[in-house]
Amino acid sequence: ANRVIVFSDRPAKIQAQHPEVSAGFWLRLQDILDEPDAVDAKGGKVGVWKRIDGIAWRIILKASAEGEIFLNSVYRGRDKALSRILEGE
Repeated sequence: ANRVIVFSDRPAKIQAQHPEVSAGFWLRLQDILDEPDAVDAKGGKVGVWKRIDGIAWRIILKASAEGEIFLNSVYRGRDKALSRILEGE
């Protein structure tokens, strides 16, 4: 399994852009990556979806040319979008 690299400044930047991402979210990041509800890919980035306590979350991962995987963003996803992906599987 590939490791996801999270730069130390990333959580603070993400929380500044998306205040709905609480500090507690980061403790669950590995569980979300290990057991996502759905995965989608667009434009060289991968979206990892997980519904937590009824809320759809989307984690965006990006791979470098060397194949390293980086955490790009985290935000509250649209429930309808996750439902559509799940229905399409």
